[in-house]
Amino acid sequence: KNGTVQEAHVVLGRAQKFVSSGFVEHLDFLPYWTAKGEYFRRLHQLDTGRSYRSLDILPKGDNLSSKSLNRSQSHITDEEIIRSMHAIDRKPLQKLTDQQVIEQATKPGDNPLNLAYQIAALHELSSRHNLDHCFSTGQHFLIVRDCVMELSRKAGIQQTWCVVRLSAALLSQFASSLAPSLSIILVCGKQLTVGIAQGPEVVVNKPLNPDELYALLREEVYSHDPVQFSLQQELILSVSSLLTSNKELFDGIKFIRLGWLLEAMKLKLESETCLDLSIDKDPYSHHPQQHNDGELCKSRSVYESVSKSLSSTNSGINTRSLGACHLYSLPPCQVKDLLLRTLKAGQDGKAQYSLNNANNSTTTTFSADV
Repeated sequence: KNGTVQEAHVVLGRAQKFVSSGFVEHLDFLPYWTAKGEYFRRLHQLDTGRSYRSLDILPKGDNLSSKSLNRSQSHITDEEIIRSMHAIDRKPLQKLTDQQVIEQATKPGDNPLNLAYQIAALHELSSRHNLDHCFSTGQHFLIVRDCVMELSRKAGIQQTWCVVRLSAALLSQFASSLAPSLSIILVCGKQLTVGIAQGPEVVVNKPLNPDELYALLREEVYSHDPVQFSLQQELILSVSSLLTSNKELFDGIKFIRLGWLLEAMKLKLESETCLDLSIDKDPYSHHPQQHNDGELCKSRSVYESVSKSLSSTNSGINTRSLGACHLYSLPPCQVKDLLLRTLKAGQDGKAQYSLNNANNSTTTTFSADV
């Protein structure tokens, strides 16, 4: 329906219509000498062995491993993701002078780590002054807003999504379709709570216009975590989409707490990351779960070693969890898939909990009768 299937752009239709609408002159009048040219190739029908008349009958990608979904950024290692996530924190820059911050903001380099350092410096400059602040680099005068926009473009090319999300938050970019998505959530009988985990939350139980919703997210989320300002917008869109297609996943849920839902997604992503490592270690094992503890320790050891080195270098750094590092660096097109897997895991866990309670009550009754 939206023109994409498993992240691939697909257009359905007849080749005759595409050809007639794609060229000004009809191919019926194509000169013979042009048709014989080597650069002209006639259209051939591909035999794929299957025929699909609608997007609804396409097979689902359930057999894809979580690794293929979560780690499309194969060129970015776990260590680079962790370092980049800690590099976007501007707290270590608060003690530096403006000139030192400007030097970091204009430091050359397009790798993910350099982009993270640059956006942290620009974030600090915008906090001290504003986005329209002008600064000199010796030969050129630059504006913070223009630098953030250019950095967002570079980060998108490099797929450094934590930098893209922070840039969008600094530029106050807001999805215009959030208000209709919020209305869909409310019509389905659900309510939203906007805020961060273990922090203040505001219940949204009535439709809001885009300006009111933006102001609410800005006040409750941006001041605590600017990256979550962008992530919670993506989450609202994903929740409304899943409510229309998989409403059963929200059975028994009245309040959708965005901050805590992101925390659950972090845990889910962290467990899948460790499970992928165990499968890579023994792909023929029928019990990959048995390696989970060891691989979890291995993955955490990488995280802890990097965090320890960063903390020793920057005493004011705000350490983030391993799951947060991966979630904040997750491509936007995969947020909905991760939310779907998280909700399914929650429903499975609730069913297992109910089954265990039923078994325990049966055992207790049997013991009492005996």
